[in-house]
Amino acid sequence: MDIKRVQTSCFDISRKLLLKVERVVAETDRREVPEKTGAVMHRFLFGPIAFLLMGLRVIFTPLAVWGVLTIIMWPILLVIGQNQSGVSNVAFGIAAFLAGGFVTYMLPSGCAVVGIKANHVTAATQAVIEASSCKDALRRLREAIDLMKARCESRIKRLSWGLGIAWAALLWAFMNTVLKPDLAAAERNQNANDLLGYALVFLLAAVGFACYEAAVKVLFQTIDFAFIEASAEFDEAAQ
Repeated sequence: MDIKRVQTSCFDISRKLLLKVERVVAETDRREVPEKTGAVMHRFLFGPIAFLLMGLRVIFTPLAVWGVLTIIMWPILLVIGQNQSGVSNVAFGIAAFLAGGFVTYMLPSGCAVVGIKANHVTAATQAVIEASSCKDALRRLREAIDLMKARCESRIKRLSWGLGIAWAALLWAFMNTVLKPDLAAAERNQNANDLLGYALVFLLAAVGFACYEAAVKVLFQTIDFAFIEASAEFDEAAQ
């Protein structure tokens, strides 16, 4: 009976910890709102939206950097080209290429921590320490969180496969209802219009999935850093 109680307690603690850090990362943790009410609002209202927006920022931050660098380098290249006729388009293309290269080959010190905030790690570390009574409890809690992480990653793989199958089905339909050589022009146009709606839906689903995947990675990387920080604090306390 005691073993069962400990196991249940570990499950509950790890589940609550994951929810706590999830609210911290999604920035839906408000102290003025009661804990239970805030958890319900996060789970069914603000959380999913904030989570996807966080993933959206992670994905489109490099694109924003690419755009800003392009705009900055474009006039510089125009000046170098002495504003000659026909140089504008070439300068823009070169600026976009150089900016794209900078974003693509961004240093690991920058791209490895995109989306992870120091204050989120600090708050997550405090939550981990509050949930752990000792170094051994910290280890068990880390193992429980790793199990949850593995399940989330497995779910992402299934969603990825499902989205890939949907895109393959759409491509098959396009090949057989639009590009089929013996179709009349009116029927071809009608089929193309019908498939366009499905393509837009699948595109939105793909963007949403990419945002969700990016947000999940940020969440668990934040938790990983929090466990490292908590372990270090337990080691310092033991000395």
